[in-house]
Amino acid sequence: TPAYIKIDVEGFEKRVLSGLSKAPAYVSFEVNTEYIEVAIDCVSSPCFSRAATFNIIIADAPRYELKDWVTKNRMVEILSSREIKCAETNGDLFVREG
Repeated sequence: TPAYIKIDVEGFEKRVLSGLSKAPAYVSFEVNTEYIEVAIDCVSSPCFSRAATFNIIIADAPRYELKDWVTKNRMVEILSSREIKCAETNGDLFVREG
């Protein structure tokens, strides 16, 4: 089992995640804030356990946007409400298990 998977498939992230029965320790996938519902679907993927935590990097910033890693439900709230304000429309969402 790999320790980390980076998914970069230009809009087909949900399809890739649906093929995972269980996520590895770390996963990242591309997010486009113009199509935030796709990111929400990915975060909600059943391959991520209830213990999984989430964070996000916008564009090529060298830091996470959130001070602390958050639960799946909290990340969905953040994405849905567009709490993260940015000039860029793309980024990477990071998931860590356990």
